[in-house]
Amino acid sequence: KAFRYFNKTNNYTRAILAESLMLVQLKDSTQLDFEEIVVRYESLIEHSEALGLLDKRGMILHNLGLMYFWKQDFKNAHIFYKKSIEEADKQTLPYLNRLYNYLDNAGEGKLLSTNELLEEAYEGLALSEKATNDLYKILFKLLILRFNKNFDEYYDFMEQTAFPFFKEHNHVTHSSKYAKLLYSYYVKTKQYEKAVHAGEMFISGH
Repeated sequence: KAFRYFNKTNNYTRAILAESLMLVQLKDSTQLDFEEIVVRYESLIEHSEALGLLDKRGMILHNLGLMYFWKQDFKNAHIFYKKSIEEADKQTLPYLNRLYNYLDNAGEGKLLSTNELLEEAYEGLALSEKATNDLYKILFKLLILRFNKNFDEYYDFMEQTAFPFFKEHNHVTHSSKYAKLLYSYYVKTKQYEKAVHAGEMFISGH
């Protein structure tokens, strides 16, 4: 409906944004199957390209990568994340966001070598420091510790620094993800009291 409304007013940029946001919100919906969502994303990508809205195309490519990541289809997510990175300015927040998701996915799917993962994660950390962006400094530090397999330091940094920061600044997605990881780690290492606390953090987000 939003797409049709804005189309009629010839406001193509807002139409594309509205459709893209709606598709992200449909990730858990039963109204559309995943294949249909992908077709609609591909249509948006074509529209963006035809209209010369390359910044919007990059955003849509990234969102489609995110949809594949949520489905744990790491190979397809990798393809679209990579394309989205290539269309972002390295000095911008969208680039840091896309690079983090690209590397997180590549690590999960074992799609890049450890050296490749670390090289790009260090680049992300350097860009985050240059931009004085605390969120991405933390996120890239987490990736570096993970890729180096420094797991004791990884979970300690997650508990002592990363999670409190996500909670304080209301980064709900990251809070939920890392509380879940902490819970799994504490159960695995039989730190049950901490596991209960992490489980409560995961449920409540704080």
